[in-house]
Amino acid sequence: MRHLFLCLGILCLMLSCQQSSNISIDPSTNNEIKEKITQLYNSYGNGGFYQHPASTDLFSNDLTHLIEQSQKIIGVGQKNIQEKPALMEGTVFVSLPEGFTAYKIKSVDILKSIEPIGSIADVTVEFENTNFSPTVIYTDKVRLVNCLSKGWKVDNIVYDPSIEKHSKDIKTVLGDFIAIHSENPDRK
Repeated sequence: MRHLFLCLGILCLMLSCQQSSNISIDPSTNNEIKEKITQLYNSYGNGGFYQHPASTDLFSNDLTHLIEQSQKIIGVGQKNIQEKPALMEGTVFVSLPEGFTAYKIKSVDILKSIEPIGSIADVTVEFENTNFSPTVIYTDKVRLVNCLSKGWKVDNIVYDPSIEKHSKDIKTVLGDFIAIHSENPDRK
């Protein structure tokens, strides 16, 4: 009998120590995250980078800073541009430079929750572009952060490696663009 209790105790201890990489999501959190993804792709998805300033309600501080620096180099929002501004090819918010014709959220995974510091979530988004034959379908991952419970914000977008071969994510693309044009401002 003592041996049975010992085995059950060890089994309970092992099960309680086992950690899962994902935690359960309450419906309001899931809806808030999905709303941010909808806002991202409705406002910035197909060329919005060139038309809208970075939203501090939508983007993390790090990503907002990179977007603002890139937009300054490009000349977004400037009325009297003296020189031809630098250009980025295509949209930067998805893997395919030509953008998308439709998208759907495939999954929402909360990866870490460290109360009260914040949470991290990855959202898998499937895109299609029917302007190509055959239709191009690809999947990106959008990383969101919720720092100090101030609301979910997009922190990074990891591109589908089968589409985007040169850069793994939006932070790398924007950082490289800024570095190239900061080192040599005449290179446009």
